[in-house]
Amino acid sequence: METRQMKTRAISIIAGHFVAIAIGMAMARTWHHQEAESIDKDLSASSGSSISASQPRSTRISRTARPGATPLDSAQMKAAWQEMQHLPLVDRQRLRPKLLAEWAAIDLHAALDAALMEPDRENVWRAFDDLFQKSPDAFKEYMIGEQFGLKSAELRNWWIDQMTNSDPDALLAGIADFNESDRKKIVERCAATFGDDPDRLWAMAGDFAKLPDTPENRKLWSHTAAAIAARLDADTVIAKLSAIPGAAGDVMISQAMTAMLAKTDYAGARATYASLPADLKPQIVQAALRAPGSNVQAYFAALDEVINTPQWESLQQPLAVKLHGMSPAPDQYPAMLDWAAHMPERDDTMDLYRVAVRKFVTYQPDQARDWISEMPGGWKQQNSLAAFVQAALFGRGDVRGADWALPQITDPKFRTEADGWFETYAQKNPAK
Repeated sequence: METRQMKTRAISIIAGHFVAIAIGMAMARTWHHQEAESIDKDLSASSGSSISASQPRSTRISRTARPGATPLDSAQMKAAWQEMQHLPLVDRQRLRPKLLAEWAAIDLHAALDAALMEPDRENVWRAFDDLFQKSPDAFKEYMIGEQFGLKSAELRNWWIDQMTNSDPDALLAGIADFNESDRKKIVERCAATFGDDPDRLWAMAGDFAKLPDTPENRKLWSHTAAAIAARLDADTVIAKLSAIPGAAGDVMISQAMTAMLAKTDYAGARATYASLPADLKPQIVQAALRAPGSNVQAYFAALDEVINTPQWESLQQPLAVKLHGMSPAPDQYPAMLDWAAHMPERDDTMDLYRVAVRKFVTYQPDQARDWISEMPGGWKQQNSLAAFVQAALFGRGDVRGADWALPQITDPKFRTEADGWFETYAQKNPAK
């Protein structure tokens, strides 16, 4: 009779009163194996019901209703969690949030670790809502570092979202505790939250600007400026960031302008550079050249700002390499050809010109032949033919295409280059 009452109590705990589930599960583990299997069947059958208010108090177990009850510990919660895994899915889904919430109040680290093992983790985070609302700071120590292995980043993402919605100022105040990737994420999400409140955006920028000039903080300034530039007009951004003194202001305005220029076409970028104050333009141009992104047209506008300056001699090679690395898509080829057509014809721009037309002559050879055939004789036509030879041999292995271009190259400098490419190709491909 006593065993039957114990079974009834355990079933009642799981079906209707989740606070004492760990005690019930611990009791269940002391029973004979066959009796435990019987309980599982009973649990499954009764999972849709709850204790009626008319039941005797002796069958409703809770920490407040059990004289002399001892507080639950994390080990009991873990045992209950393990027992719960054997229940049918519908029961697990119903029990899980309440058990996690109770466990989190006792041992937050263990509860979070258990939640991260669930296959449908996006459905378990709500179990921590009450504790987060009462004590969001309780979570932070577990968000730093990789305490949960590969799943640590997922947990941080959840916490950052929670903090962004509940207390973004506190989140920003503690941003130094996180790595660069998470800092960027925090800045971007808080900026999105502040999107309709420019004053808070500028307050964020102002607070970060007070930080010391370190490599880590320079990256933080850059992330902040990019987030602001994505939400406010260029004139406001320039005016506000120009007022920030020191290295922080320099980094922020350079990055903001780079972010804004990355969204413009060639004409728009040229107009922006023309409108910049003389004391700001050099640093913004240099920032755009250092990190060109994927906007080829904006990069061309930045190149125009330095191609006729004394600094070009040292810049020509690295900037040509950057252009090559941007790997523009075919829809950018017309803009590239148009820009190349207006390039100064000098020895120190020869490689840059070739890079500007290389993708086109490599991947659209038929159109490139027509384009070259319509060009007037001169430096650009000869350089284009040389580029065609190089692309045909080393980009496509197309000897016949290279043979088409070679006889048309009459400039001694370009012809010497082209002949050299043929020799190199023959040495590397003796059978062809």
